[in-house]
Amino acid sequence: MPLVEFIAGRLRELRAQGGLTQEQVAALLGADTRWYQRLELGAKDVRVSTVDRLAAVYGLSATEFLAEGTPHTKVSALTPAAPHKPRKAAGRHPIPPRK
Repeated sequence: MPLVEFIAGRLRELRAQGGLTQEQVAALLGADTRWYQRLELGAKDVRVSTVDRLAAVYGLSATEFLAEGTPHTKVSALTPAAPHKPRKAAGRHPIPPRK
């Protein structure tokens, strides 16, 4: 099974165990609900830093998150995180709008 599919299934499993909605998990991550939904569908690749954030929501380390069958220990205090803002890549300039 491809890793992105495993992560998608793991997210669904842990969210169900925690009794959370996709909107609640997205809020805990400080992320857009649609972005999170795409993760659960396996339609979006996941960065290593994102795995750390996802695991933290469920009180798990990244290793525990990626280990099949590890139940979540706690949902991270159900306190929404600050919105995640992507970093700008060094040395890149924004693309000017089309005319």
